[in-house]
Amino acid sequence: MNGGMRSEIAVLLRTARAQSGLSQKQARDAIGVSETTLYQWEHGKSMPPLDKAMLLAKTYRMTLSELVGDDPTESNRLAELEARIDRLERD
Repeated sequence: MNGGMRSEIAVLLRTARAQSGLSQKQARDAIGVSETTLYQWEHGKSMPPLDKAMLLAKTYRMTLSELVGDDPTESNRLAELEARIDRLERD
C-alpha cells in the first residue's frame, strides 16, 4: 500500500476515534493494542490488520467501509450516472 493511501486512512482513523469521543487510551484498551501501535496506525506509519480494523470499526460504532472512507452510496450514485450517460449516448 502506498504512503498516500496510508496517510488518508490514518486521517480517517484519527477522525473516527475523535468522533466516537474516545481517547487514545480508551481505544487502545478496547482493541488490545499498545500505545505505539495505535500511534503508528493513526500517523500512517503502518496499517492495522483486518481483525484489528474490524475491532476499531466496532469500537467506533461504524462499519469497516465507513472507517476506511469507502462510501457505497457514492459508488452507487456514480454507477447510476454512468448508466444514464450510456443511455443518453445511445439515444
